[in-house]
Amino acid sequence: MRNVLGLVDLTLLGVGATLGTGVYILAGQIARQTAGPGVVLSFLIAAFASLLAALCYAELAAVVPTAGTAYSYTYVGVGEFTAFFVGWNLILEYAIATASVSRAFSNYVDVVTGNVIRTWSMRSVPLRGSFLAEYPGFLAVGFISLLAALLALGVKESTLFNNVCSLLNLITVIVTVVAGSCTSNVANWSIAREDIPAEKHAGVGGFLPFGVTGVLAGASTCFFGYVGFDTITACGEEARNPKRNIPLSILLTLGVICAVYLAVSMVVTMMVPYYEQDLEAPFPSAFEKVGLPVVSWIVTIGAMFAMTTRVVSPRCSASRLTADFPHLSMVGSMFPLPRVLLTMAADGMLFRSLALVSTRTGTSLRSTLLAWLMSSSMALLFNLEQLIDMMSIGTLTAYIMVAVSVVQIRSVSVPVPSESIFDDSLLYRVEAGTDATTPLSTGRVLKAVLNYERLQEPSYVTSWVVPLVPFLPYLSILLNMSLMMMMNWGTWTRFGVWLLIGLMVYFLYSVWHSTLAEMQQLDRKPESQDRVSTLPEDLMLSNQQRLSNDSLAGTEPNNKT
Repeated sequence: MRNVLGLVDLTLLGVGATLGTGVYILAGQIARQTAGPGVVLSFLIAAFASLLAALCYAELAAVVPTAGTAYSYTYVGVGEFTAFFVGWNLILEYAIATASVSRAFSNYVDVVTGNVIRTWSMRSVPLRGSFLAEYPGFLAVGFISLLAALLALGVKESTLFNNVCSLLNLITVIVTVVAGSCTSNVANWSIAREDIPAEKHAGVGGFLPFGVTGVLAGASTCFFGYVGFDTITACGEEARNPKRNIPLSILLTLGVICAVYLAVSMVVTMMVPYYEQDLEAPFPSAFEKVGLPVVSWIVTIGAMFAMTTRVVSPRCSASRLTADFPHLSMVGSMFPLPRVLLTMAADGMLFRSLALVSTRTGTSLRSTLLAWLMSSSMALLFNLEQLIDMMSIGTLTAYIMVAVSVVQIRSVSVPVPSESIFDDSLLYRVEAGTDATTPLSTGRVLKAVLNYERLQEPSYVTSWVVPLVPFLPYLSILLNMSLMMMMNWGTWTRFGVWLLIGLMVYFLYSVWHSTLAEMQQLDRKPESQDRVSTLPEDLMLSNQQRLSNDSLAGTEPNNKT
C-alpha cells in the first residue's frame, strides 16, 4: 500500500467518519426527550467516555501501525482467537453500516423525486418476510457500487472525495452556529416550571428539567455521536509517519467533534425552548421559528454533504437511526472494511488471496469486491432496522478489547514460560518463547484485566502513552460494558448467531491456515524472543509479514545479546 495520507487527510477522514447529519438532529432530540439544556453536559460526559477509548487507540496505533484497527491490536495484545472475533464483528459492523447508510440515502433521494422508486418497486418486485425489506434496494446498491469503485481507484482519490464533503459539512456547521448565536436567548436555559405548557411533559424546567438522571441517559446516546474516529486506524499502512500522525489525528478528531457538539447543543437549546424542539429536524425548524428560513435551507443543503457521514430518511426510522447511530458514514463505514478483510487474510484468518494488493492502485481489489458484495447484499434484501443494534455491540466490543490490549501489553515484563492452552497471544509467545497448542485466549483476557500488579511504563518508544494505566483502560472497559448491557435480547440473539457462524469459520478454516499455525508446523518461533524492549517490532515482523521494516520501526532496536 502507498504511504500518501498526511495529518490533515487523516483528521478529515476521522471527522468525516464521525460528524454527519446527526450533528443537526441529535442535540435537539436529546434536549426534547431526555436532558433539556443539560444536553451540553451529556455531550461533555460522552466526550470523556470516548476519550478513554481514543487514548487506548492512540497508543496502540503508534505501536501497531497496520490496517487492521482493533483486530490487529487484539491480535498483538490478547491473541489470535479473540482477535478473530473482534475482526469478525468489525466486518459485520462495517457491512451493516454501509448498507444502512446507502439504503437511507436512496430513500432520501426517492422522497425528493416523489417516491417514484418506492412506488414502482412495491408494485413490481415486492419482498415478503419479516427479515426482508419492503422492496429491493437497487438504488442503494448503485450508491455502494460507486463508492466501491472510488475506493478501488486508490486511497488518495477516496480521501479527496471525503475531504471535500467533510470541509463543506464543517462550513455548514459553522454557518449554523454563527447564525444561531445571533438569535440565541440564554433565558431558554432557565425557564420556570409554571411557564411550561402542561401538555408538553417537559419536566421541572430550568437547566436540568429531567434531573441528573436525564443528563446521564442522554450521555449514553451522545456517546455514539463520537464513534468513528477508529476509521483513522485503518490507514496504518497508507499514512505518512503513522506512529505520529495516526495518534495525533485521533485526538484532533475527537477534539473537533467535541467542540462542534458543544457549540451546536448550546445554540439549539438557546434558540428555541427545549420542549419545542422538532424531533425530526431541530435546526431547520428552529431557524423557521426565529425568522431565518434562508439559513434553514442552508442547513438542509449542507446536510447533503454530511450524507457521506450520516443519512436521515423519513422511511428508515430516521429519528431512531440518527439518535442511536449519528456516526454512520458512507465513506467512513466502507473505507475500513476492505482493510480489515485484507489484514485478517494476511494473517490467514480468511483466504489469503484477499490480501493481494494491486501494484497499480495500491489497494486490495479482491477485499474491496468482497466488501461491496456483503454491503450490497444487505442493502438489496434485508430489513436493516433489525440489524443496526448489532453495530453498537461490534463497536463496544472493539473498544473493550483495545483497552484490554493496552493493559496486557503493559503487563509484560518478565518471561515466564508456560504450556497453558490459554496463552496464545503473539505478545506472550515473544515473551515466553513457547507455542500454544490450542488457539484459545480467554484466559489472557482475564489475566490482562485482573493481573495489574505487573503493569509498568511501556518498554517501547512511542509517540503516545495512555496515562494512569490501568485505571483509565479499566474505566473504559466498565463504561463500554455497561452500554452493552443496555442492548435488548433480540440484538444479543442475532449477535450470538453471528458469533456461532464465526466459530465455525475459525475452527474449520482459520485455525488451520493462520500464520501462527504455519509457524508451529514449521517449528518456528519469532526472532529475538528474549528482547522485551523491542517487543512491538519483533511481534509485527511475525504477525504482519507483508510490512517492511522501515514502515514498522520507529526506533532502533535495543539489542540484548
